[in-house]
Amino acid sequence: MLAAVAARRWPTARVTASDRSLAAVTSATATARANGLDDRIHVERDLAAAKVPPASIDLVLCNPPFHDGLAVVEDLAAPMFRGAAQALRPGGLMLTVFNAHLGHRQTLQRVVGPTRQLHRDAKFIVTLSIRAERA
Repeated sequence: MLAAVAARRWPTARVTASDRSLAAVTSATATARANGLDDRIHVERDLAAAKVPPASIDLVLCNPPFHDGLAVVEDLAAPMFRGAAQALRPGGLMLTVFNAHLGHRQTLQRVVGPTRQLHRDAKFIVTLSIRAERA
């Protein structure tokens, strides 16, 4: 789980894990508890960072879905990217990992800000986006 890795990597950070799926929220809560991090990770059910105050966070770690139940839906990520852009402070960072066949880099570039590829293999791409200054 990304939140557990972040909490271990940055021990003084406030970490929030969110997902629209109740199953994912339950799993994240159990993972935090099993790793002794439940006092450091706040887990909540949220859709596209709607509960996060604007320009309030420094870093987003994102692994957007492309399945809704059993259906493949490639546009599930765009609302997440817009929510992250709203939540990030100007100059804030967004690390995103997604399946290589998806064209998310262009959307990240347009919605969040300058985006570069950090890694690519046959299955996944990892990008770093920097939140553009707000007008």
